[in-house]
Amino acid sequence: MGNMKVRLNIMIFSLGFFLFLFQNFFGQIVYTVNSTDDFEDVDLADAFCADKNGNCTLRAALQNTNKTRGKDKVYFDIQGIGPFTIVLKDNLPKISSPIDLDATSQTGYTFGRPQIILDGKEVLIKLARYDVEKAAVGFHIVKGSNGSSIRGFGIGGVRGVGIFVGSDNNVIQQNLVGTTPDGCQAFRNTTGIFLKGMGNLVGGNQYEDRNLISGNGVGLYSNTKNNIIGNYIGTTLDGNDALGNEVGIVMVRFSKYNLISENLISGNKNGIEIIGDFNRIFRNKIGTNASGNEKIPNEIGIRLFQARLNLIGGNGQGNLISGNKSGIFFQNGPNYSRNKNEIKGNYIGLDISGTTALGNETGILIKSGWDNIIGGPVPGEQNVISGNSGTGIDLDNVQDFLIQGNFIGTDALGVKAVPNGLGVRFFENIPDSTKNESTLVGNLISGNLGDGIEINGLGQHSITGNFIGTAKDGMSALPNNGNGIKILKIQNFDCVGGNTGSMPNLIANNLQHGIEILMDPTEGSLNSLKQGNKVFDNRQTDFLVNGRKTGED
Repeated sequence: MGNMKVRLNIMIFSLGFFLFLFQNFFGQIVYTVNSTDDFEDVDLADAFCADKNGNCTLRAALQNTNKTRGKDKVYFDIQGIGPFTIVLKDNLPKISSPIDLDATSQTGYTFGRPQIILDGKEVLIKLARYDVEKAAVGFHIVKGSNGSSIRGFGIGGVRGVGIFVGSDNNVIQQNLVGTTPDGCQAFRNTTGIFLKGMGNLVGGNQYEDRNLISGNGVGLYSNTKNNIIGNYIGTTLDGNDALGNEVGIVMVRFSKYNLISENLISGNKNGIEIIGDFNRIFRNKIGTNASGNEKIPNEIGIRLFQARLNLIGGNGQGNLISGNKSGIFFQNGPNYSRNKNEIKGNYIGLDISGTTALGNETGILIKSGWDNIIGGPVPGEQNVISGNSGTGIDLDNVQDFLIQGNFIGTDALGVKAVPNGLGVRFFENIPDSTKNESTLVGNLISGNLGDGIEINGLGQHSITGNFIGTAKDGMSALPNNGNGIKILKIQNFDCVGGNTGSMPNLIANNLQHGIEILMDPTEGSLNSLKQGNKVFDNRQTDFLVNGRKTGED
């Protein structure tokens, strides 16, 4: 009988010890922060979250969550009237175990009005230029913490990174990063959110999932395969005024396969900077308010520098890119390589309705790009590039571009003028016979204040099958106020219009000349130009060559 009692006691002790181990290493524990102090836990060997005053501080709670392997919860129940500010004296403990950090649990929280504010201005760790992990950091999620979440905080004043995510598959939602608790003034972090891991979600598909990421140096940096959805980046909480970051989103050389969708990215110096490859950017509003009917300009909406294989928009997935100084800016550096970026299905210079100008100064500006596509042959792939005060598409020393099927100077239906200052401009100042030909084919280029197309340079062009001065139907007049095509200098007139088997341009109804040439071409080139295009019913004359009107023959 005695042996049975001993065995029973051993079993009970073993079970209790097993449950203790399970809870501490695999179970879920809830820690409730009840103080704004920033003191450490006094005894990490016990099972309690308690600082020297017996309170559970945020710092003490994070110390305790790191003891277990399960996904612990950190909730908040601070007594009084918020918002409550936790002033950090030093970096918080790095989060090395899965955690649910939920500041929406604090009494008084409503969406966009966080009650728990993380103030990092007294943390004086210098930002390491090449190692941000050694900088001042608000929340720092590291290896071992996959699947964590951070919700409902205000985070500002950090001279480093507000939220640093160094692990995978985490969720960042409902935070105000870089602003005061009302979302109306800047409370700057050097970088708002830094995503080093993969598979992380910043924001979400529901309205109340979004983060406000404004007032920072860099709003958000993303490495690889992260999803940035539905956030306001560079505006006030209501999306009606600028509260800009210096750069909204940055994706550098190794930033690949990111998905950026449904965000409002406005009021920044640069909205999105892309050096990385294979990223997809669609259904964002870039340079407007949340309703898409007023300007909140970025200096540059989207800037691509030596970036490759990125997709901006898509069939039925276009962005609204309006109100900026430059809507999209491509630039190649000294490592001149094929870019293969695609721009499809966007409104560039219009409001959300596709009928009213909300112009950029320049719609698309390309300097030294190679092998990119603007538009496409399939309905829904065309960009509507209209309402811009300067040039719709400005191409400077490009090669092997395909510009196809776009509406340039009209509304989204192709029936009403929404003019750019100038439709399309080609400029090349260095003759290079090895350059590949750029193609402008099947576009509607009508309704612009100046010329439809201006060509100035010695580059290789193929300009065929465009409607220049008509509506989409090719019959109704929708004139450019200047010339249909103005040729200042060109290497080979045969590239404008139809060689054998090519499609002629239809150039009609324009208020000055169909084609104006400011130099004397060879007779053969001029005849080819006349025979390869359908040019008629232009207001002053169909062909003006070096100041002289010429006949059709």
